[in-house]
Amino acid sequence: MPAVSLSDEPAQSTPPRRQNWSDHYPVRFLHVIEAVITGVSFLGGGIIIRRGSVAAVEGLTTAASLLFVAGEGIAVALSQLVLALATLGVLYVFSRWSGRH
Repeated sequence: MPAVSLSDEPAQSTPPRRQNWSDHYPVRFLHVIEAVITGVSFLGGGIIIRRGSVAAVEGLTTAASLLFVAGEGIAVALSQLVLALATLGVLYVFSRWSGRH
């Protein structure tokens, strides 16, 4: 069915706009996420210390924990609570499995 126009110009029909997940967030939210990940990764890199030999490296789990918590914060900020709880559950299972709790 053609579109009806009240003017002398021919009517232009526009296709329906598809809903996208980025429609619900500000345009530059990806830049904020990139900045958070970059900053936390930089801090994590500063935590990693090599003591004497190449085999003695400390702080890897602390750096990984910082990056994990930043990811959890981003997931919660984007209202992805199922994702945040699922990754938290996986971390809990792995910490029990490895014997460190």
